[in-house]
Amino acid sequence: MSLTKQEIRERVGYRLALTPVGQALQDQAKVRIDQAYIEVHADLTNDALATWGIDDEVPDELVRHVVALAAWTCTDTYGISGERYARLAADTANAKPEIRRLIQPYHTSEVENEDY
Repeated sequence: MSLTKQEIRERVGYRLALTPVGQALQDQAKVRIDQAYIEVHADLTNDALATWGIDDEVPDELVRHVVALAAWTCTDTYGISGERYARLAADTANAKPEIRRLIQPYHTSEVENEDY
């Protein structure tokens, strides 16, 4: 099941510890996280890594990485603990390479290689 932009926003809120699971984000947090999502989608589009439209659902295999990137974008706005920051930094560092790996189709050549 793919996630909508709103569901991504809620996950980013949880990731930043803005709300406990099951509670709603405040309106100003929704606005900031939506801006972060737009920035992340534009960045991924520039790198030819966004395989979905800005208003379309994010594919399951990419959700974790998109959430990490959007949360990282918000770290200047929201103070987070050092441990949370370190986990998020590690996840963010791996996000684009993992997205690239996941969206590139596995290809096996049907032409036999020649040994020169």
